[in-house]
Amino acid sequence: NPVTTIKFNLPSDGNIKLYLYDLKGSFVRNLYEGFKNSGYYEVNFNSEGLPSGTYYYKLETADGSITKKMMIVK
Repeated sequence: NPVTTIKFNLPSDGNIKLYLYDLKGSFVRNLYEGFKNSGYYEVNFNSEGLPSGTYYYKLETADGSITKKMMIVK
């Protein structure tokens, strides 16, 4: 199953960016970019077309950013 869900909580309204990077830190894909109200969200991510490996997704908001590790195993 190449689809997974990335879950996050926003403490305040604002523009967000959710990007995917490979292990070397190179940009791979834009997962979401736009305005969201404060609250809990889920973004479905389809890894079809990407090789197995370690990836990082980064959530950027006006309040700061957070980066998490993700493994894709096929």
